[in-house]
Parts: sequence; C-alpha cells; structure tokens
Amino acid sequence: MRFDFLKGKNCFSPTARLSLLPKAMRFLSAVPLVLFSCSEKEAPKSSLPQIHISCIDEDLNPSDYLIADFEWKDSLGNTQWEEKGRIRTRGNRSAGYDKHSYAIKLSAAQDLLHLPASKKWKLNAEYIDKTFMRNKVSYDLFRQFSPENIAPQIRYCVVYINHSYDGIYALTESVDANLLQLHKEKGGVLFKEPPVSHPPNEHEKRFENFKGYIERSIRYKDYSIKSKYKLQDECYFNQRFPEIKELDYTDEIYTLTDFIFNNSDAQFSDPKRFNAYFDLENLIDWHLLILVTANGDGTYKNFYMSRKKSNSPYLFTPWDYDHSFGRDGDGEPSTVSLVPVKKNMALLHRLMETNAFGYRQKLYKKFKDLKEAGVLTDVHIHTMIDANVQRLKAEVNANEKRWPPNKVHYFKNANFHSEVQKMKNWVTNHLPELEAYLKEQSERPTPTKQAPKLILPNIFPELIETSAVEIINWVQTHADSTNLR
Repeated sequence: MRFDFLKGKNCFSPTARLSLLPKAMRFLSAVPLVLFSCSEKEAPKSSLPQIHISCIDEDLNPSDYLIADFEWKDSLGNTQWEEKGRIRTRGNRSAGYDKHSYAIKLSAAQDLLHLPASKKWKLNAEYIDKTFMRNKVSYDLFRQFSPENIAPQIRYCVVYINHSYDGIYALTESVDANLLQLHKEKGGVLFKEPPVSHPPNEHEKRFENFKGYIERSIRYKDYSIKSKYKLQDECYFNQRFPEIKELDYTDEIYTLTDFIFNNSDAQFSDPKRFNAYFDLENLIDWHLLILVTANGDGTYKNFYMSRKKSNSPYLFTPWDYDHSFGRDGDGEPSTVSLVPVKKNMALLHRLMETNAFGYRQKLYKKFKDLKEAGVLTDVHIHTMIDANVQRLKAEVNANEKRWPPNKVHYFKNANFHSEVQKMKNWVTNHLPELEAYLKEQSERPTPTKQAPKLILPNIFPELIETSAVEIINWVQTHADSTNLR
C-alpha cells in the first residue's frame, strides 16, 4: 500500500479515514493536519450512475447532519465531480429500515443527472417499494396533468457508502424554496404536512400533545436534545421555509382552517374568497392524483403546501407515494381502491359535499380530458412503468443480492418482476373503477339546504314563518305600538 503526504485522489476521504480512528481521537478532524492517504481503488462498472459517499457511517442518524465527501461517477466508473457536504439519514418509520434513505446538503449547487442545480437532494432507498418506481410514476403523472404542476423529478443511481455497495437509490429533488421558486421577501412560505384538516380550536391542544409524543416516542430516542427541541417547537405546523425564527407564518394555518371549518357554505363557495386561499385547478389535480394512485396517506400527510407571494393562493405538491398503486403500509395488498377524503382532508371533503364551483363535475371532466389525451390510460401508465424497468433491470440482481427481497417484512413473497406485474395489473383494473366512481359523483345531486325556520316572539302574531324583508316591513309598521324603536 502506498502512502502520500500530498493531497490527491484518495481511496479514503478525510472523514472516512477518520472513522478508522478511535472515537476519542476524532477531535483531530478540526485540526488542519496533513492526513495519510492511499491509492484509490478502481470504481466498479454498473448500469446506472454512481454516487460514492465517505463518512463516519456508524454515526449516521436522522437527527443531525454529518460531514461527508461525495464523488459522482458515471456508469463506467469515471469521476464527474467531487464535493464536500453533509449527510443524515431521513424518514420517520422508514428511518428504522435496514436500507437507509439520506438527505444530503452539498457545499455548492450541482446539476446532478441533468436535473436543475441544487445544494439539497434526497437519496431515497425505496426499500419497501420493490419496483423502485411508485414515487417516480406518481410525480411524473402529476406534472403531466398540467404544465403548472410542480413535483420532484427522480433519477436512478447506485450508492456506495465507504466503498461498500448499497444498492439502487432514487436521486430525488428536494421540495424546497429552490424547487418551488419561493422568496421570503415576497411572502413565500412552505409547509410540509400542515394540520389543515383540524379545526382551529384544536390546534393548541394538538400542539401540546405533539410535544409530548416527541418526548415519549421511541422513534426519537436517538435524537440530540437540540434536534428534539426543534421538532417539538416547529414540526406540528411544520413550516419549512422561511426559517420560523426569521418569519413565523403559523398563524396562516389558523386562518386557513377557520375558512375551511367555520365559514358558511355561501362564504366557502364565494370565488373571490376561496381563490384568495386556494387554487381550484391545483386542488383538482392533486385530488385526482390521490385517487389515481390510491395513496391513502396522500390526503393528510404526504404533501407540501406552499405560497409564492403574500397575496397568492396556496398550492399542493405531492410527496412520498411509495404506498400506492395497490400497496399500502401494512405489508399487504391495499384493500382500499377509492380513497375517501371525509376523515383526513376536510378541504377536499367540503368541496365534494358542497359541490362548490361544480367541483365534482370538474373532477370528472379533468379525468375524462386526461383519458382522452392519453395520459390516464393503462397503456400510457404501463409505458411509463416499462421505461423504468428498462432503466433498472440490469441492476436489480445486484440490488437484490445486497437486499434479498424475502428478508424484507414488507411483501415478503414479492420481488422486482412480480411486483411490477402486480402494479400493471392493478392499474388496468383500477382506472375503469375510478372512472365509474367519478361519473357517479358528478351525477350525485347536491342536497338543497333548507333555510332555518324563524322562531319569533309573541309580538309577531301574524308571522310564524316569513322572510327577513317581511319582518323588517312589519317592524316598521308596528314599531310605535310594540315599542321596538
């Protein structure tokens, strides 16, 4: 083995070499010393681009970012760029899976795999989705619904952690101010999974309960004290941009939920009032994506909500669709094909029930328009699936060798090829069922709400039930005799 004292191509980055030292000696990372290095091992070839990460992997956690070195290589093993940055594991329940997902922050923006340049990226393991593509197909569909829709783009790659092969990953754009083009000077704001399906008078109590949950839950036992406090203080309303300590927009959630829950049907259905809060076309597309994919989690937690300017409406962006297209989170095929919105998304439920703006008819029409355009057909979605299969199939065996499908407690008897076929079969069966449901909903009559009967005091003997105009006329006529003035 050759050792250098000069900076150059190293088979171990400074942080990776540091992991070889006892923990007690890691303070040396802050000292500007020249470190030993060895000649770089030749990168293996693969069918997908590669990202090599060097870090102290035993210290990786979902709480705090660690320093890491990143090296991007093409499928032939040729280095494209090298960058220093930070990394942490990510996810809630998925943070406990054997194959971790990662959030990374680079020191400089990079346009990875021809995606728009950004400092922030997600490396999603897609551990329980053995097709690796439920997120990708969902996001791609949402963008196809309308050129105005924004959803993260995904490119496939393979990941190496400290030179150890870690399998197929989905390099995913981060849903942040960069992707959504938000500027705090203009009043731009971004929330992740805000509690918009709970009335405003519940927020205070639910906030306190949430703090207690963070303190007690085993899920957060390894979080640092600083990170746990940050979760407790910020993650109920979950404002992601701008930093809440700079500009606190949590009162917006009270305003929105007051509009959703406490306004009359007439106020809720007033276009000027509604459009000040939400974009109807965006809601239709988002609702339709939830229905097309049957993502039950998509109604209440798997979304971002953002506003570009202080006087513009909020828009919804989908996120985390691995429990979709016939699979959910309990390790079995989904028993729900038509996702209800009554319990988990009050805004969509109220639109469906009041039929404000002809919402049910617009939802059905958008489905039919997309079907006629060739987007919402099983042929088109199968083509999307097949394109991903072509991209992934040469790497699947290596990934399944690293992560044997039968070792995963989710869908234990499934593998890449069987799950792809089940996904395609589900799409073929689901779309006609969904179309029939939307047609039925569009034809469902909207109940006419009866005006409440007026219960009048005895001074109105002739007026048991009448209009406000008649009452006013009666009062003006009888004011002197009834002492009403």
